[in-house]
Amino acid sequence: MKALVYLSFVLVVVSCGGSSKSEADLLADIKKHEETANDPKSTQAEVDKARMSYIDALKSFYANYPENDEAPVCLDKLHMVYTNINDYLTATKYCDTLISNYPKYSNRALVLESAASAYDMSIVPRDTNKVKLYYNMLLKEFPEIDAQKRADIKKRVEYVKLTFEQFIQLQSIDTLSAL
Repeated sequence: MKALVYLSFVLVVVSCGGSSKSEADLLADIKKHEETANDPKSTQAEVDKARMSYIDALKSFYANYPENDEAPVCLDKLHMVYTNINDYLTATKYCDTLISNYPKYSNRALVLESAASAYDMSIVPRDTNKVKLYYNMLLKEFPEIDAQKRADIKKRVEYVKLTFEQFIQLQSIDTLSAL
């Protein structure tokens, strides 16, 4: 009986601890998957298989090395992959994690804008609180944003209760009235 308990313990330790790849190995896997996805000779089946492995490598890198400078990049890549396959709920989960855990991330402005847009246009039901939150963060954290873009974002926040389609119609009416 003791031997069975010991064997079970060893198997659990080996299966939990022995499968973690090094930072360099995971980064090499990520690069390899990116090359496969961008290779025009790759078949769709190869790209789909590589995408799943790519997602796994990105998740694994973030989970195992969250303090590494590449961890927020991995979250951003996960957000982009899930956006590209129209899984906006999952994409925004990675955006939310990236925004809350890495306030100094170099691509933060684009991530904030992407999150706000996803909550505004792609996720049903819309989350107007998240739309306002992320657009207001963008305005506050990045005062150097182009003046026209800043005005457009402020107007979107002002009319956030309108769907995006209704907002576009309002913009069209405003443009026609100005003529």
